[in-house]
Amino acid sequence: MKWDLVGILTALSAPIGMVITWLLSKHKTKREEWRQLYLQAAKDRDDFHEKWLKAEDKVDELKRKKDES
Repeated sequence: MKWDLVGILTALSAPIGMVITWLLSKHKTKREEWRQLYLQAAKDRDDFHEKWLKAEDKVDELKRKKDES
């Protein structure tokens, strides 16, 4: 009985290893996708912030021109 169990586990070790490897590779792929999304969101945030600062500068410039007039 003990050796039957060992034989079964030995026979299943390769498929189990393949499944574990597949799951880990899927996890790595998903993690990389999330990382890319995060980096893109950070870039978009930075671009928006730059546009916001430029718009504030333009508003300040227009206010100065209006006050000088």
